[in-house]
Amino acid sequence: MKKLLALFLTLCMLLSVVSVMAVTVGADGEAADATALTPDTAWYDDHTEDTDLYIGTAAELLGFSKLLSTELNANGNNSDLATVDASLKKFAGKTIHLTKDIDLNPEWVASETAPTNVWTNVSYKCFTGMFDGAGHTISGIYLKGTANHTGIFGNPKGGTAEAPVGVKNLAITNSYVTSNANNFGGLFGAVPASEANKNPHILIENVYMDVHQVSTLTYTLDKDGKPQTNWGTNTAGLVGWVVSGADLTIRNTVVNSTIECENTGDYLRIWGGFVGNSDGNITIENSLFSGKLDVGGNAIAGFVGFANSGAMTINHCMEAGDILPATWASDANAHGSMAGRIIKATPSITNCIYTDVTKKRGAEKFQNLYGINGVKLTDEMAATNIYVPDAGVFGMNMLDKLTTAGMTDWTVTTTGTPLPRTIALTFGDLIIEKADAAETPVTKLAGYQVSDAAGDKFDLRLVATLKLADDNKTVTDGKVSNYTSVGFRVVANYGTTTKAKDYTSDMIYSAISGYTKGETTVTEYTAESLGGDYLFVLPCRNVPADAGTITLEVTTYYTTADGTVVLGATQVFTVDPAATELH
Repeated sequence: MKKLLALFLTLCMLLSVVSVMAVTVGADGEAADATALTPDTAWYDDHTEDTDLYIGTAAELLGFSKLLSTELNANGNNSDLATVDASLKKFAGKTIHLTKDIDLNPEWVASETAPTNVWTNVSYKCFTGMFDGAGHTISGIYLKGTANHTGIFGNPKGGTAEAPVGVKNLAITNSYVTSNANNFGGLFGAVPASEANKNPHILIENVYMDVHQVSTLTYTLDKDGKPQTNWGTNTAGLVGWVVSGADLTIRNTVVNSTIECENTGDYLRIWGGFVGNSDGNITIENSLFSGKLDVGGNAIAGFVGFANSGAMTINHCMEAGDILPATWASDANAHGSMAGRIIKATPSITNCIYTDVTKKRGAEKFQNLYGINGVKLTDEMAATNIYVPDAGVFGMNMLDKLTTAGMTDWTVTTTGTPLPRTIALTFGDLIIEKADAAETPVTKLAGYQVSDAAGDKFDLRLVATLKLADDNKTVTDGKVSNYTSVGFRVVANYGTTTKAKDYTSDMIYSAISGYTKGETTVTEYTAESLGGDYLFVLPCRNVPADAGTITLEVTTYYTTADGTVVLGATQVFTVDPAATELH
């Protein structure tokens, strides 16, 4: 079946190119009521015996945070999952399904200024179920934590290998989360200590995080007024701290968050893009850190800041974000792309791709797969990982790097960093799609058309528009003066296969003809009817009808007379074999 997709792209006559543009993340979400909302808990109150619960409105989502704030504690009184009253573990054995994209605060841009609707403070409280976003997006969360163990979903407690506690199939964007205490994570504050040796199982899968996360924790001063070392920061984009005896699995997840500390200092330690401090067993697979760790502290890494004990396995992952640790003499090497400091943990970091770490003071770049203060990887294990400079981690040239690393569950993107394929397919319109940055001239994909072909095959025609500046619309023999070419950059995903190619043409048209082929009639279009001055097309012939689902990511562009490539919008879509009119 891989040959079918290869044939499809070959028939499109595409040529490989390199792109060095960054991914621009768009916004998506259901418009909620802009007025103050009353938390709605009827979705739970009226279905307490059900194992599947459903949330579909902003008020219901706020109701979830309200219910979560009444759950059992992470530690101390009312914290033992086996003995607490059922009213303190409402979600145990249940799955909460999100049925729509939800924006809690439309038109609010994530910042320290609180919006109308705020997330109930769930510090120190525990979540005992599974939250399934079903491919939807939550935006507009504002959470201000004032105690240890702060995260949007509180702290996970319980779970088995067969029925773990956690979050899956969810994107969280345009949100602001802050805490002035330890054990602070974007999703979960910590896997609580009271669960030690009870072997809880936590799962985070197919999650996309793009939030602004700010720690306001300060370090204490000694009798001489000097900062004392603070080992307890434990702050991360997903989970702040994993306790001994816990099993945490993270798969197909992207952290694109900005994580900051207001009180930057060498004495604030342990920061991770995924996990802060771990004493448990953690496995991270097919995941990407593309965010920013701007904390200026120590023991910092894109994935795990501090692996104290237990087992740490990181496989087929990529670090392509900005990691900005401080420079401090005794801990200068406790930072890394994948892991910071490894003390007594058993580490395995294999088949990963990583970029530079940049010291916050002096902007010095250096390569560190992991911090060298502590347990070291074997030479054989370290050799399986691939270093790529910061500037080279974008675009379709990364396909060869993914192949070399054996990262077959990943896809390149036309303008940004590679992504786990399930993330690209689930949240592609949110993460990959981008609007036109230019005014005029500008290119834009108008859509695609499909027609029958002989032998149980079909033809595919991509149609794009070129809108020129008013002072330069001269075309001679189908060629635009001052603009040497137009084209398509295409990434096609089919099954476990990714193909990335480029097609360039110097021909544009005022209209494209319709035609009849087999049982299908393809509609004609003029440039004016599609909002452009001219059209350009990419014909793909004889695509096998049994090739299954083909998802395309298409970026249009034009090239100026001096060779500058100007990218247009990027769109992600699944090919419908019955689409004779533009889709």
